[in-house]
Amino acid sequence: YQASCLVKASSELQLQRHTKEEQDVTISLQTDALTILLHTISSSTNIINNNNLYYALNNVLASIQLPLLQKLNSSVCEQILNIPQKLSSPSLNTLQKITSLKTLRHLEAAELARKGDQIGSKHGCVICVPNHILSRAKSFNKSSNLNTNDTQLPLSSYSSQMSFYEAVVGKGWNHNIFLNGRPNGGRKRVIHSECHAIANTIQTFGEDIAFSLLFPNAICCIVELVRDVSYDNAPPCPKCDTLLRAVGCTKICHSTKNGFLQDDVTLAYPDIAFLDRDTVRIPFRTVCDELGVECLRLVEAEDRAKR
Repeated sequence: YQASCLVKASSELQLQRHTKEEQDVTISLQTDALTILLHTISSSTNIINNNNLYYALNNVLASIQLPLLQKLNSSVCEQILNIPQKLSSPSLNTLQKITSLKTLRHLEAAELARKGDQIGSKHGCVICVPNHILSRAKSFNKSSNLNTNDTQLPLSSYSSQMSFYEAVVGKGWNHNIFLNGRPNGGRKRVIHSECHAIANTIQTFGEDIAFSLLFPNAICCIVELVRDVSYDNAPPCPKCDTLLRAVGCTKICHSTKNGFLQDDVTLAYPDIAFLDRDTVRIPFRTVCDELGVECLRLVEAEDRAKR
């Protein structure tokens, strides 16, 4: 934990006092050092039978500024922590398993945030559902080519809080969309990560399954990166808050300035009528057009707006 705090502090200092080349060298060295640290801790034989050590490992992961670890992405993190096997282990309690899943989803959202090409804050979002909800969605949509094995993690027992993070069904990140197709001198709109993830879910599973099954049983995990070395508070903006409520997704967890996830956030009541609002309907239409997504509920809202 002390090592992770030192890395966080040094990363903030080097942004203020060093050139970009020196920053890159420092980040590379910090990444290598922390990768070795995590390998050492996770390979300890004591951790297998010591819940306190395992919990300490997860605290280390939660406290370090994970975006700093460019090489330690979610797939590497999952391999180091051996997360699928640990989630099935009867020796770990529910809290420890929840921490593992949240850490992994936090990393996945951070990776997505790095894809952003817009000026300003970088946001990433993953929409997660329980495994049994994903299984039902796949059974209803057998004709589609769903390949979600890489996002679905096994659990030994059902826990309502833990299960929300089991499977990822939608991914998104802040990015520019050029309305006339011309990056230079053309009109553009910044699409927020939550809006992108919602459209991606509909694209993958279809509108009816997304609205009737996935969104009402989902949790939306949002991460904001600050210069790729730390996190910031990332609750949904008013527009995304309203869009999430319009599609029926009211459970939220988001990053905070200290690197932890703020979970157990519940938005106000859901209502499909929120799609009628210009601030919700217009950006949602923009990203649906970008992905080639057809949404009848959006079309109906647009028809009502023309009356």
